[in-house]
Amino acid sequence: MTGPRLPATQVFPVVLAYGDIRRRGLPVLAVAFLLAFFLAGRLSATALDGVAPVLVGVAVGGAVVVAMDRVRQRQFAAEWDGVALTVSAVGLHVREPHAATTLPWSGITELTAGDVAGPTARGIGDTGRAAARFARATMSRRTDALAGAGATTVEAGHRSLFAPDPRGRAVVVVGLFEDDWRSGQLGAWVRAARPDLLG
Repeated sequence: MTGPRLPATQVFPVVLAYGDIRRRGLPVLAVAFLLAFFLAGRLSATALDGVAPVLVGVAVGGAVVVAMDRVRQRQFAAEWDGVALTVSAVGLHVREPHAATTLPWSGITELTAGDVAGPTARGIGDTGRAAARFARATMSRRTDALAGAGATTVEAGHRSLFAPDPRGRAVVVVGLFEDDWRSGQLGAWVRAARPDLLG
């Protein structure tokens, strides 16, 4: 490897943050609030007078949104806590809760696009299913990835958090491990090990 001095290994935690997921999901949460508000308000209007149905609608809508948000936050933490990319002179290794991908520098064939696979949990009950729909609507993160001859191992009964490559190659979605990675430390590693990939 040539270029600037780099450590023997360097670990990059995933840069996905739940706050970003929540912001992207605001339209879904708004629709859920409105549906719960109108349904609760309409049902309570048969037994309550004045502004009471409106207050009931607001309370129920708010409770639904909070419940969906909390369920999704727990799902996100269970899926993504501890996910990290380790880079060394040998190549790249991504550790997930139930999967791992190894991609040697010599095996990389191109810089392409990759994405996450989406939420693994389907959700139980109305709130859980709504949270799963919320998750699917907000998780897409198509960004830069390195692909080539490597290996992905997945525990039985689970799947990788990252979308599989249509050509069956090992994929490391580098854009999820450092903001503006081309100008950062990950970019320095790629330029040192495989300068041909960045032109």
